[in-house]
Amino acid sequence: MLGVALYHMGAKGGRFIWAGAPPPPGNRLWKQRLARHPGCLPLQILNTVETPAIIVAIHRINARNNGAVRFALKRDPTMKSFAALYAQAAKRKGGTKVLEALLPTPLSKAKLAKISDDRWLSMMSKRVFQAGFNWRMVEKKWPDIEEAFAGFHPQRWKFMSDDDLDWLLRDKRIIRHATKILAVRDNATFLCDLAEEHGSAARFFADWPAEDYAGLLLLLKKRAARLGGNSGQYFLRFMGKDSFILSRDVVAALLREGVVSTEPKSQRDLKRVQEAFNHWHQESGRSLTQISKVLAYTVGV
Repeated sequence: MLGVALYHMGAKGGRFIWAGAPPPPGNRLWKQRLARHPGCLPLQILNTVETPAIIVAIHRINARNNGAVRFALKRDPTMKSFAALYAQAAKRKGGTKVLEALLPTPLSKAKLAKISDDRWLSMMSKRVFQAGFNWRMVEKKWPDIEEAFAGFHPQRWKFMSDDDLDWLLRDKRIIRHATKILAVRDNATFLCDLAEEHGSAARFFADWPAEDYAGLLLLLKKRAARLGGNSGQYFLRFMGKDSFILSRDVVAALLREGVVSTEPKSQRDLKRVQEAFNHWHQESGRSLTQISKVLAYTVGV
């Protein structure tokens, strides 16, 4: 056996959801993958498999790794158009009128550029504090946290001292988590650096092109503190930046369309996601934010 795949048979034909190397007996991740895709059939792959939706190609056999196989899921020219995705989402949500009411509009560049840098640090910090904690609890405490950090002015917290840290760790108004508190200092430094480079951090974020949004996510992961992955994505979305969020439903839709073969975390996969979003944007004129929402609504509630 060269590999395994999950195959879904629907009313209008079948499609491959995922393909990969054979899992070890009793592999927990494989069981979790099966649980995430109820109704899918696990198949053995004995050679190259082709379907109208996705081509599952054997990319390379690594003889040094017990004959494991790497599969490349190639995006098919018949990947659904945005119009088809929109129709699918509208049907699931109860019509185009309902769907349109659910689609947010990102802020314009001019409005983003007018947001003061302390608000960018505040939202960064909220996303950091919410990671791994109950979001509602953090939201409820946020006015007190804002007060404790005196409005999150980057120039103030760039110079967070050891005495500041000691005082904050004893302040019952906030979430007393040293690593998250120190992230406020590091992100304040990051924003101050952006202000020196671009006039303001807000101007930097406003001017970053939507067609390279994935590049902005990589920059946050590299230069900011604790803003990789979903934390950085939600930070940008809640600030009003045109953005996509790789939620579970969006990832499921991208897998279904053959854009990626696994959860997109690598630079290569993020590039593929960006290319797909750019394609749907060029077709529809819709923002990344709205395309992301439509994709999610083709899968979840």
